[in-house]
Amino acid sequence: MLASKPLRLAARALHPATTLSLLFVALLTACEPAAPKTRGDATPPVATDVRPAFWQIDGASGGRLFLLGSIHVGPVGGWKLPAEALALFDGSDALLVEADMREGSPAEQDDAVLRHALLPPGESVENHLSAETYASLEQLITANGKSMANIHPWKPWMIATMLLLEELQRLGYPTEAGLDLDLMERAGDTKPVIGIETAEEQLRLLGGLSAENQELMLKDMLLQMSGIEAHFDALKDAWREGDTAALEKLLFEELERTPELAPFYEAVIYGRNETMCERLDAHFAADQTLFGVVGAAHLVGPRGIPTCLAEKGHSVERVSNGGS
Repeated sequence: MLASKPLRLAARALHPATTLSLLFVALLTACEPAAPKTRGDATPPVATDVRPAFWQIDGASGGRLFLLGSIHVGPVGGWKLPAEALALFDGSDALLVEADMREGSPAEQDDAVLRHALLPPGESVENHLSAETYASLEQLITANGKSMANIHPWKPWMIATMLLLEELQRLGYPTEAGLDLDLMERAGDTKPVIGIETAEEQLRLLGGLSAENQELMLKDMLLQMSGIEAHFDALKDAWREGDTAALEKLLFEELERTPELAPFYEAVIYGRNETMCERLDAHFAADQTLFGVVGAAHLVGPRGIPTCLAEKGHSVERVSNGGS
């Protein structure tokens, strides 16, 4: 189940919410090199038009940032941004991404995931889950013709991540077709790509989640497996149209219904929002025009990054992005 390529794809994860799986998709972070372009006479797949939420932030003392929300997965043909957004990207001095996980060799990427995703030697995930959750996991794995022996060494967050990534792949939405990777490829060798976070930071956060939160992730994923397609379609449609009100409702209504999730949201979303806001704030000192793309869940709501930057004295304005 967990071969080399999926190990690197797992570093895209963060977490799901009406089902927690929606939040997972909106927080996935890019790590896999973009798929090679179609060559020869083969007809390339058609990209899908999108108009995601988009902000222009003018620094209080200079500098400008265009900030775009992403869901980090896409159809095989990828996503197609409006010409206006691509022109702003082409005119920017650098691309900011959550984490540039193209850095390091595949072996180094695998090693980083293993350090934070494996249980201590000799331990089994069975001993880190309730009997009910483990029984549900075993039922799903064996029904798919896989062996639980391959599952036992992994932390619950990793298992939840792989279940989601495999289901999205099955539905035709691989991580290597994500918008962030398209923009990294467009940046090429001429535009610098700067990570706001590092892969190590993201993996350390996931691996350090409490046992309760990790089981919650896995339990929710198991409960929602049959409904992931419908939930993802709702998230995808709201994101494609830049409907931030719908996105906020889809991504955060679970917290309103289940207050005990608050520590999870604080660690995985709000705490990271504050960290990324501080680091983005520091970039304005360079007095450059930057183009940033981060998970859509980081940009909506009263504790999103745009609100945080406005509170720091920067001018924040929603850009129409060709439609909404």
